[in-house]
Amino acid sequence: MLAAILLIHSVSVPGTNLQVNLATQVGRAYDAATIDKDVRTLWSLGRFHDIRVETIQSEEGADVVFRVTPEPQYPLRDIRLKPNTFGIQMSMPPETVLTQARAQELAVAAQRQLNDRGYAKAKVAWNFSPAGAGRYDLHLTVTPGEALRLKATGDTSLHPRPKVYSTAAIEAYSARLQSHYIALGYYDARATATEEILGKDAWVNFAVTRGELHRPLDMKALCGCLFDQRRDAETKGVLDFSARLDESGIPRVETGKPYTVGRISFLGHPHYSDALIRSHFLLDEGVPLDNLLLRRSVARLNRAGLFEISTNMACASSPTRAPGQRTSWSS
Repeated sequence: MLAAILLIHSVSVPGTNLQVNLATQVGRAYDAATIDKDVRTLWSLGRFHDIRVETIQSEEGADVVFRVTPEPQYPLRDIRLKPNTFGIQMSMPPETVLTQARAQELAVAAQRQLNDRGYAKAKVAWNFSPAGAGRYDLHLTVTPGEALRLKATGDTSLHPRPKVYSTAAIEAYSARLQSHYIALGYYDARATATEEILGKDAWVNFAVTRGELHRPLDMKALCGCLFDQRRDAETKGVLDFSARLDESGIPRVETGKPYTVGRISFLGHPHYSDALIRSHFLLDEGVPLDNLLLRRSVARLNRAGLFEISTNMACASSPTRAPGQRTSWSS
């Protein structure tokens, strides 16, 4: 005798008035995997500090309760850096609503700026303080540590050379070195950088393994061809694209698996309908994830003048292969 299928009798999300389209629906069969998916959906909104699920069974079916604790929100008055800004550029419009997670992201961004200026051991802590009228100041406390002096050795023939010690500067110079030798015909060239910290000095040695010299190629035509192939791959939802030259100088292209947009949602737009915002988007749900269309969509939305123009709008979650992609915009 087959066991009776447990049906969903009710679904509730106490703790929020936010309208969320959950996959768990009244009248459908109870499914733990679907509930887990809905929990991930709720987490991806970035609005909740805690999420708990309760299931109550009765003769009428299963009552599923997603109990959520809203993430504390802090309307911003100002961002204050102390004891010294050290050249950090950090600004945000007043009244912007921050969360603790967003404050942590801003602290990490400030720390990254310090790292790029040579403060390799810099730390930035954050905290909120009431500023009256229901607003808060975000305090970023900077502990820069001592800036390291860069001592570059090895192949430093290219100009400009890196002037400060930072991971970004070292990686950029290594990439330029490698590209330089590939352009000369050393298609197997590899540039590496070894680092050693001695007191206040960061010793970085740049070394290039050239490999065999090959006959020159029309690099302009080759790059144009590879660009066309990459763009074709992007239109099919392929995000991973790499190219290399074999011993005979023939380009070999490797592509990853394609991704598909599952659902696009927009957050932080109480004055505009979802349909109005969505009308400016060139990227639709259920189609290959095309980064070019994604960037054009953001540009169209900025030109619409509905919000403050922002260059840091970004996908809130990493892409997953069809059909699980969730793309979220916040403004």
